[in-house]
Amino acid sequence: MADKLHKNIFFADFMREPPEPTGEEPDDAEFEAPKIYEQVDVTTELPSKLRSYQEAYNETVRGAGMDLVFFKDAAVHLARISRIISMPIGHAMLVGVGGSGKQSLTKLASYISGYEIFQITLSRTYNAQNLLDDLKILYRTAGLKGKGVTFIFTDNEIKDENFLESMNNLIASGEISGMFQRDEIDEILGELGPVMKKEMPRHPPNK
Repeated sequence: MADKLHKNIFFADFMREPPEPTGEEPDDAEFEAPKIYEQVDVTTELPSKLRSYQEAYNETVRGAGMDLVFFKDAAVHLARISRIISMPIGHAMLVGVGGSGKQSLTKLASYISGYEIFQITLSRTYNAQNLLDDLKILYRTAGLKGKGVTFIFTDNEIKDENFLESMNNLIASGEISGMFQRDEIDEILGELGPVMKKEMPRHPPNK
């Protein structure tokens, strides 16, 4: 009995509701739900919460028609994805047959975390340089604008084996050699300078 109960317990940090405004908060106050890891029952509490997130996702994301069934394994996998993408440079390889819900679970986990979804769009002439150009957009969104982003890259998008070298560098260190030219780096540093001065006023800038 105890072993059965143990298998139905998991940990998640997205179960809490955001605080209710009282009217006394400053204008720039943010009402985000507290991220507290706590035990949840994967057969009752977790699926119920995920269904409410799915309803909100379908109402918020244009064209979304997500209709997932949150059986135990699906709920647990989503909670694991959520935990992984919340870590710096968090990444995972999702393995399963096509149509099993890997992308949908990832998109919903990203929505719960408040992240944008980024995917490349293949064409007949799409090549390694096009991939680097797309990754520049990803890096500017996450690094320059400071937004949370989930990059979904599927096996069907490996059009060129050189893509794997860029993906390996992205996962291993976050740095892809030669992606940005010197003038682009200077431009980015120039835009980040005021942000750094505001957040770290005593730290000298370096290039």
